[in-house]
Amino acid sequence: MINQARANAAGWRWNEVATNPQEPFGLPQDNIDSIGGANMQFFGAPGPSHFDQWTYTYSDTLTKTIGNQNINIGGELTRLYYLNDPIYAARPQYYFHNMWTFLNDAPYKETGEFSSVTGIPFSNRQDERENLWGFFVQDDWKVMPNLTINAGLRWSYFGSYHSKENNLDVLRFGTGTNPMDGLHMQIGGDLYNPPKTDFGPQIGFAWQPKMMENKLVFRGGFGINYNQNEIAITANGFGNPPNAVQPTFNCPSPYTAANQDCAGTGILYQTASDIHSIFGYPPNPAAISKSPDMTPSKATTPITKNIIPMTGTTRTEDTPPAITPLPYRRSQTAGNRSYWPLAASAQVSAPPATRLAAGGAPHRRPRMLTGSDEHSPAEKISPESLVY
Repeated sequence: MINQARANAAGWRWNEVATNPQEPFGLPQDNIDSIGGANMQFFGAPGPSHFDQWTYTYSDTLTKTIGNQNINIGGELTRLYYLNDPIYAARPQYYFHNMWTFLNDAPYKETGEFSSVTGIPFSNRQDERENLWGFFVQDDWKVMPNLTINAGLRWSYFGSYHSKENNLDVLRFGTGTNPMDGLHMQIGGDLYNPPKTDFGPQIGFAWQPKMMENKLVFRGGFGINYNQNEIAITANGFGNPPNAVQPTFNCPSPYTAANQDCAGTGILYQTASDIHSIFGYPPNPAAISKSPDMTPSKATTPITKNIIPMTGTTRTEDTPPAITPLPYRRSQTAGNRSYWPLAASAQVSAPPATRLAAGGAPHRRPRMLTGSDEHSPAEKISPESLVY
């Protein structure tokens, strides 16, 4: 009788933020539209990225020989540690029509991932886990000197994918005949209910014809095996509401004399409090879509947004301001899961994004210059007079 026990750990780490403290990740990434046939490279440091993936395996196999049979019994546990941290999302991106609008701090679009409670750009870090179990028994039976039969059975259990922070939020369809009835977001908990009946039989043989004088071996076999879901697919819930939102704020073009600063569009163009830190960007009030108790925010200037649930992202479309009854309810808890009912529309807080006065923030926000601005004659330059 032989007993063999093993333990193994394998993984890798990568953190561009920690290893590049000199990089100005506190400056946003600015993208300028093409000018004629020239495509501008974005301004700002690329990335960053953060990875930390490890696999821990523990196995134990007992082998016993009884006569002409060799019997193996064992089990295995594999623990997957997968960091899903799109840290680049904590850094807003801005888009400019041309160099003029870039030099005047006047973006026409802002994108990013924000906390739906605070409006602060963040990565919605998820330390995700999955446990894979397997138990087996196998008999290698030497029926004759030139014939061996292998027969066995394996039971596999692929535990559900889940997040240690309990912030893996996914869309769930209703259970009725119409899947759109009862559509809701599942907040946290296990991503799915794993099956418990994955039994895989195995059978094989090895035969040496005597006439071939042990120079030829015929082998064959049949088996049923199971595998886990691909993490590249199951990890796609990192940017889903209600914990995270990924809005796009747009300013109509061309600019009008009445709204040169794009006020009320939700665009907030600012740098981080420390240009070397990606975690210091100020909150954007327009990204706040719920209060900490899971109820919608009470906005002084409400904007109704049509919410279109999508895997991994949420697209929002602004419609004219309106005051309507809020269709959301407080979260309903069932076991370790909370359910956030969805409705056709919801009110979110979106007070106008204001520019800070010069000298009041690390990044100066000058107005767009026009002929009517109170500047010296040399500064009275009209955007319409420039050729791009």
